[in-house]
Amino acid sequence: MPRTKKKELTQEELHPFTEFPFRLEYKDGKDSRICHFQCEEHRTKHIKRYGLKKNKYNTSELCNA
Repeated sequence: MPRTKKKELTQEELHPFTEFPFRLEYKDGKDSRICHFQCEEHRTKHIKRYGLKKNKYNTSELCNA
């Protein structure tokens, strides 16, 4: 089965909600989860609550440049 190349997303696609600038993306079983948070502390609490390993998730932040 051929692997598909992951599409590079624009900043607007990565962060559709300007009120939630912190993003977390991870696999939950076979499902992909994408979460948006108002602050880094909320994202950190989510990571700890669900016991996510560092090499199993991706994070990003909205840059207001």
